[in-house]
Amino acid sequence: MPFLLMAGMVLSAFVGAVGVCAALLHVAGIFTSTQIFGQAAAPDFRSALENGAFLAYIFWMVLAAVAWGLWREKWWSRPVMVGFWALTLTTTTVQYARGLALAWSGCFPIVGLILSACYLYGKGNVKAYYRVLESRAFPQEKRAEGGPGGVA
Repeated sequence: MPFLLMAGMVLSAFVGAVGVCAALLHVAGIFTSTQIFGQAAAPDFRSALENGAFLAYIFWMVLAAVAWGLWREKWWSRPVMVGFWALTLTTTTVQYARGLALAWSGCFPIVGLILSACYLYGKGNVKAYYRVLESRAFPQEKRAEGGPGGVA
């Protein structure tokens, strides 16, 4: 596994675990999203859903899935990582359109999306690593039929 993927796995596992614990504590009623996100968030579920406070829980759970996929060496971890940044950019854009985010807050997801796509799909050793993972997940006869990594 390339070093940056391993570092990303560790960071994703930590942030994802914190997020899953925070979501469980919120569901249990131990604390509210207001305590996490400040006065912009609301304590009740509908208001927190409307102002986007629960988006953080979704993002944290996606990061936990990325960490698990990297740890178990799953081929789908690469598109999920790029999808995470695309989801972040989409929700930031929607939040900006609703007046809940500043215009510059979309810069970080754009940079993350570009850098992750370039690294995951452009760097030679990462492409080779995922090629091996795909060949393990999809034997040659399935790839010949047009599966992932195959020719249609």
